Amino acid sequence: MELSIGYLKSENQFDIIKFSDNKNTKLETKDIVELQDERFDLLLLHSSEIHTPDIAMAIEKHKQFCPIRMASDFSIANFSSLNTISLNQVYSSAREQWVLQNNLKTLNNLFTYLAHLDKFWPNDRTNFFQELWFQLKNNIGAQKLTLIYNDIKKSQKEHEKNKLIHVKIEGDKIPHPFDGEDIEHRLMKDFSEDFSSHFNIIMFEKEKNELTATFSINQSPVLLLAKTCSFGPLQKAVITALIDGINFDKVLH
Repeated sequence: MELSIGYLKSENQFDIIKFSDNKNTKLETKDIVELQDERFDLLLLHSSEIHTPDIAMAIEKHKQFCPIRMASDFSIANFSSLNTISLNQVYSSAREQWVLQNNLKTLNNLFTYLAHLDKFWPNDRTNFFQELWFQLKNNIGAQKLTLIYNDIKKSQKEHEKNKLIHVKIEGDKIPHPFDGEDIEHRLMKDFSEDFSSHFNIIMFEKEKNELTATFSINQSPVLLLAKTCSFGPLQKAVITALIDGINFDKVLH
């Protein structure tokens, strides 16, 4: 799994290191104007004094996508000299705390999240699943997340029937919806016996950083595929509460 760690070193520039277990590190220095649109798995700040309005806005935006920490929290003296072992240790520590904060935030605001999601169901399924995608991605701490679900494609001609289709929402930062193809159809068929109203982990392969899970929303099946380096009991409990809460709300309505 390739990781991308940014280091905001001044008001004018930031460094970004991309690395994985099987590749050498790649260091780039970029102009600060690119900060807002870059994708990070972790963003490190050299100093809390770097806070121009544009930088502050970019940092605030990144908070919803990745952990942001001070480099001094990890006693980093020279970011560009870190090896892959050190980079992985820094990332793992920051990610663990970030995911914990996301889990606790979801538990503390569960009813607010449920009420927000309920606004979109069933008439705006795309927005419903995009919002759910964000919740699941941050609570899993996934680098990339894919949701596959059923939807109805309305007929364009008077005598044609509406068509049941599969929709795929995926992304590593922003969710992008696509009409499903043969592979999505096969996947939904392969896991057809595993769908229920509860969050069901099919497998988590630590070596491949891959999580596969199923659940249903109001009896409509959903397949979850995630790239994530860990998945523990608290994450499972939080997501189970979220999915159970959504389905309980649908029963009440």
